[in-house]
Amino acid sequence: MAQGKGGATQASLAIGLMILALLLLNGELAKSEKFTVGDHHGWGFNVKNWPKDKTFHAGDILEFKYKKRHHNVVKVDLNGYANCTTDKAISTYDSGHDHIKLARGTHYFICGIADHCKVFEAMGNDVVGARDPVVFAGGNRWCGFRDGFLGFDLH
Repeated sequence: MAQGKGGATQASLAIGLMILALLLLNGELAKSEKFTVGDHHGWGFNVKNWPKDKTFHAGDILEFKYKKRHHNVVKVDLNGYANCTTDKAISTYDSGHDHIKLARGTHYFICGIADHCKVFEAMGNDVVGARDPVVFAGGNRWCGFRDGFLGFDLH
């Protein structure tokens, strides 16, 4: 018996839901944290040591707050950081309130205005892997079908 249009749509929906469930169950759903660079002082002079007591994970957000036209944020490589040069800038932000999502690796940021970088308006930070997966309500570990699905108890 041939499937009608409705049967094909239902089959496609079922396959899509199964793929989504597999991605959710096998993927790593991690929470992220937002860090305001320079804390309450914001992005400005003497932020070079600000990252030292912090651990950054992939997916975390760096929030740069500063006075627009007085500062900017330039993502550079190690050479740009060490020599306070923006010649080979990776990206430049100048909104006064920038959010940068971190990937794993080492990141360098400097201010490209005048000689600001030379008075420690520059910082480097290492980013490690993603944070621990989110645990849904009703369990103390990542939920699989035997434990529940998205926090719903299947027992």
